[in-house]
Amino acid sequence: MALELFARHGYGGASMAEIARGVGVQKATLYNYYPSKESLLLDLLEQGLAAWGRASRVALRADGPLRERLQQHLEAVLDYASKHPHEAAVVRLAATQIGGELGVEVRRRLEAHKAEYMELLAQQFAAAIDAGEVRNVDPVGLARTWRALLNGMLIQYLFEGAGGDVRRSLEQVWEIVWKGMAAREEV
Repeated sequence: MALELFARHGYGGASMAEIARGVGVQKATLYNYYPSKESLLLDLLEQGLAAWGRASRVALRADGPLRERLQQHLEAVLDYASKHPHEAAVVRLAATQIGGELGVEVRRRLEAHKAEYMELLAQQFAAAIDAGEVRNVDPVGLARTWRALLNGMLIQYLFEGAGGDVRRSLEQVWEIVWKGMAAREEV
């Protein structure tokens, strides 16, 4: 319920009293678990990032060609966002709309998750370079490129929905990006 309220009303528009009512407890009971609205938001953010990471990174850690694993990873990210829209909205809200000390802490936590993700991506690209699957370029640069693509597609997906235009766009962008990464032309 707190996720839904934060997603719908923003951080400032969701009160602890409203959240307590939504989960069916007294406000004082909610404060037994979370000493502040800030701590509640940070906990929800951590849980959401961890769950999203677990769901989407399975494909990256699997066996098989990187091309297939990247495609599966992209699908898993978009699938998770579509099935958990409130978590996706709260992550977006926390990353873009929260300032002050809380904003600093939010960005610190987001950066920690990003660093772990970028390290995993760079490792995957380095292994694919060694295997001759991907062009011999900087694996960190490839990881940054992939993350930019993923973020752009995720934003388009979240704002436009999972309709045919987004799927067609996703397929077209993916083909262009992979051709740029691939070590050799595929037939």
